[in-house]
Amino acid sequence: MTADHYPHVHEPGSGALIYLGCNGRGVALATAMGKQLARRLIEGGTAEIDMPVTAPKPIRFHALWPVAVKSVVLYGRIRDRLGL
Repeated sequence: MTADHYPHVHEPGSGALIYLGCNGRGVALATAMGKQLARRLIEGGTAEIDMPVTAPKPIRFHALWPVAVKSVVLYGRIRDRLGL
């Protein structure tokens, strides 16, 4: 998933492409993008694709997700015990 709910294409290095973030809508979109990404890998970085190639952006506070999930689960269990 992505923070803006849109798919992204990244090129971390020469000859490597990353396509992610379909957010549950990926079957048709990934099928269409697969052909374009393959063409870009075969023809090189000059081949145009329908999506912009962007740099990955880190998600703020992502490292804290395990603590946040455990806290919410514990909060829910406490509310269940109290009958709330």
